[in-house]
Amino acid sequence: GLPGAASGPLPPRVEPMLASPAPEPFSDPAWRFEPKLDGVRAIATIAGGEASLRARSGLDITAQYPALARALGRQPVAEAVFDGEIVALDERGAPSFARLQQRLNLHQPDLIAAADAGLPVLFFAFDLLHLDGWDLRRTPLEHRAEALARVLLPGPLAQPVQSFAADGVAAFEAVSRLGLEGIVAKRRDGAYEEGKRSRGWLKIKARRRGAYLVGGYHRGEGARRASFRALLLGERGEDGALRYKGRVGSGFDESALRRLRERLDALATDASPFAAAPPEAARVTFVRPELAAEVEYARESDDGHLREPVFLRLLDGDEAGDGAGGANGERTSRRRRASAASPSPDREDLATPGAGAIAEVVEQLGGGAPEATIAAGGHELHVSNLGKELWPAHAGAPAVTKRDLLRYLAGVSPWLLPHLRDRPVTLARHPDGIGGGPAFYQKHYDRPPPFVETARVWVDSAGSDGTALFCNNLPTLLWLGQLANLELHVSLARASAGPDGAGLPLAFSGSKGQVERSALGHPDFVLFDLDPYIYAGGEAPGEEPQPNPRAFARTAEVARWLKELLDAASLSSFVKTSGATGLHVYVPILRQFGYAAVRSVAGTFADFLRRAHPREVTLEWATGRRTGRVYVDVNQNARTRNLAAPFSPRTKPGAPVSMPLRWDELDGADPAAFTVHTALDRLARRGDPWADVLAHKHDLRALADRA
Repeated sequence: GLPGAASGPLPPRVEPMLASPAPEPFSDPAWRFEPKLDGVRAIATIAGGEASLRARSGLDITAQYPALARALGRQPVAEAVFDGEIVALDERGAPSFARLQQRLNLHQPDLIAAADAGLPVLFFAFDLLHLDGWDLRRTPLEHRAEALARVLLPGPLAQPVQSFAADGVAAFEAVSRLGLEGIVAKRRDGAYEEGKRSRGWLKIKARRRGAYLVGGYHRGEGARRASFRALLLGERGEDGALRYKGRVGSGFDESALRRLRERLDALATDASPFAAAPPEAARVTFVRPELAAEVEYARESDDGHLREPVFLRLLDGDEAGDGAGGANGERTSRRRRASAASPSPDREDLATPGAGAIAEVVEQLGGGAPEATIAAGGHELHVSNLGKELWPAHAGAPAVTKRDLLRYLAGVSPWLLPHLRDRPVTLARHPDGIGGGPAFYQKHYDRPPPFVETARVWVDSAGSDGTALFCNNLPTLLWLGQLANLELHVSLARASAGPDGAGLPLAFSGSKGQVERSALGHPDFVLFDLDPYIYAGGEAPGEEPQPNPRAFARTAEVARWLKELLDAASLSSFVKTSGATGLHVYVPILRQFGYAAVRSVAGTFADFLRRAHPREVTLEWATGRRTGRVYVDVNQNARTRNLAAPFSPRTKPGAPVSMPLRWDELDGADPAAFTVHTALDRLARRGDPWADVLAHKHDLRALADRA
């Protein structure tokens, strides 16, 4: 048995042990060191194959993370209590509280299911407090850690926290380089002090602080018209020039905003104090750099700009020694370094943007003004030409303006964003609408706004790298609408590791081989694109078939035949409209194979389908040989291809959207009825039938072994 273990029943509730703050990292063989994960603290209790989760406050949060609870319930224990952290990972595989925030305080089952599908979370266990009738809270930590390593079965949604022995300074430096929150030091011989903030656990945070000269501000609009949007920050170089370091727009209260605006206006100047013009210089009021802002920030970007800065307080310029230099250009001897920040509030208490945030965006888009500055997700975005018609009136439905499009994108974002997350997006831009001037596709965008997530990705056609865009947040989605991007085409693969791509590289640049080996080379789905070549009768020679009920009915019939084949192979399938008369059928799969293998699987099923129904189904590449049949296209299973995302608008008359359906809805469905005008009402009534699509992944390797 383990020293200190005592026989006892499963405790009904455990209050977590808390760490005390410490200012500096240290090394000591009597201590263990773990990365401090930026997530939600949770106690997981397992009994009889069921798991429950409680937050630090004692609140039962099991219903908020059903996939996580199911995974923990399958752990090979009769009874256990684990202490750990619920974490969402970014594209680098690092904990991202910004992503986890989108799941906090969700209570609607459909939104939770959508979050489990598109924004999975992991449980990182760092302690074992009870095991099969034995209470381990008085057992020394090093023995609890050994038991945890033996008992916990790692999987896509449950992992042990990795620890470092003795060298806490090296551990701190390592997690700081990775952009993690810091480390926790734990005494190896310590018991679990339930409900106490103990000196046996010490947290050393790696979030940085610095003071930077204020060189201007972005003028405010709307609620901030009397104050400002953000301060522009700068740092003196050795040559005395003021270099732009970014802007900070959060951390202010209303009274501070007004007081700061008064002080800044007294320093206003027509000349920019920066060595190079900052972004959106035309919208900036410049000031003499005599004041400094102390900010807390996560890290610096590759171009030296501050990431996630939060305003702390205003200083005089000569107090700006922690990174800004004095107003006279001299540098102080104290360099910026990682420092211990004050404890943050409980993550459970932080609200996630939801219906209220969306309502605010819609309200800001109200009225008849041709342009506006809207606040969303902690950022501000200028939108213009709001009255421009992007889809003309059609078949009794009103025209869709840019204002209407932005309202739709805001309203649909809780359902749409999970399907876009971490997938490179191809823009379909129509600056003058679908019936206007030139339109073009755009896969890469070199200088997007700072809230847009990007990655350098190898481009086969160019033989070099390009900057791929990801639509991972509401500001990005609205920015794409401002660009008159009328369709959202995304990859079948994700640029992220979790939960089933832990071994896949997250480097996508440098060569074709590199991107094919990476997560972007391993799709989440097998795709079948069903496109009817059944004509309405009024098309001109050579014209594509126009939408018509007979074509859709035949496509739905072929889709059901395909589902029967997939069902026979025990493969789940999901169907959505294309936005015209076609249908898209997706089969979610584990990311075990590259695109060539996945396309081969799709081709095998498509060939079975064609041989079973040769009069109705074709695989012919030449369009002239498809007439009267439904073309089953498997060639979209390719890294360089992409398809309209669920709920994406389409550039067809009437502003249709690509609508996910239940299989039993195919009979009698009218794809023309799913439009920008009607989709939100349907979602409010029926939810997203694809919400848990990624929870239904299949093991193709096991399927091949059975065959």
